Amino acid sequence: MDRVQRARDHTSFPWPVNSGARCPEYNDKVSKTGRSGPHTKDAIDIGVSGAQAHEVILAFMLEKFTGLGIKQTGPRSERFVHGDALSNEEGQPRPFVWSY
Repeated sequence: MDRVQRARDHTSFPWPVNSGARCPEYNDKVSKTGRSGPHTKDAIDIGVSGAQAHEVILAFMLEKFTGLGIKQTGPRSERFVHGDALSNEEGQPRPFVWSY
């Protein structure tokens, strides 16, 4: 949370959290990453789009988040930016950026 707050401090608007920490059982139900995905460790999804999405991405980069997932298509209510701070492990190179 400290890293998220430091990232948030780089912007001037509230961050609507779409998803934060999840227990392994719930993550297995809602994510393809199973019981050990990023949200079971150190990840957050921020519900933003457009210029605000750009600011969140920059803030995540300034605070050395290692994973950035970007969904900016579809209805505005379904757009978000994912940030996580996972380490570089085999099969999960970091830093890494992807789109949904």
